[in-house]
Formats: sequence, C-alpha cells, structure tokens
Amino acid sequence: MEIANRIVELSGGLGRLATLLAQLRQIPPERLDAAVAKLKQQHPSSEVRAAFIELLGVAPIEDFPVLRTVFMKHFAH
Repeated sequence: MEIANRIVELSGGLGRLATLLAQLRQIPPERLDAAVAKLKQQHPSSEVRAAFIELLGVAPIEDFPVLRTVFMKHFAH
C-alpha cells in the first residue's frame, strides 16, 4: 500500500511539474525574474526549481544568459 501511495504522489508531482513548465514557457525572458518570485510564493520552491531546470532544456540558446541569472538569483543558495 505504501508503494501505491508513493506512485500516486509522484504522478501528481509530475502533473504539477508539467503545469509549472508550461507556465514558465509562456513568460517572456524579461519578465521571468518576477514570475519566478511569484510562482515560489504559490508553489513549493523545489517544484518551481525542477520546472525551471526543465525550462533550461527546452529554451532557446539566446535566452540562456537571462535564464542563468534568474536561476542563480532564485535557486543557487
């Protein structure tokens, strides 16, 4: 039973991660800093961080300097 509960918990987490990633992908890079701060107030920081890491994998390379700055400010502590 404990394993089944853990699977349900993980699948719910994956759905939240996908939702957060979808939200982050819609935000223009110049507004990302404020948006991440707001998301961290609404969701656990670990979930926002995981979604942001996924964003790093799919974002255009030209956005990387902004993404790096936002990541360092909000998650590298």
